[in-house]
Amino acid sequence: MSEPQLLKPARLDNDEMDWPGRWRGRDVWEVLTAARDGDVGRLRALIDNDPTLAEAQY
Repeated sequence: MSEPQLLKPARLDNDEMDWPGRWRGRDVWEVLTAARDGDVGRLRALIDNDPTLAEAQY
């Protein structure tokens, strides 16, 4: 079974702090893909680096 495909929105394809003024779009995308992949280690590292990313929604 293949993993679900995600289409990356252009809004998340940047490195600026413009995602509701709190997160970089790239970081939000990394959280989404880590969750999709079941990569708990990567997800934990992202959240450890910025705990507020746990609140990110798209």
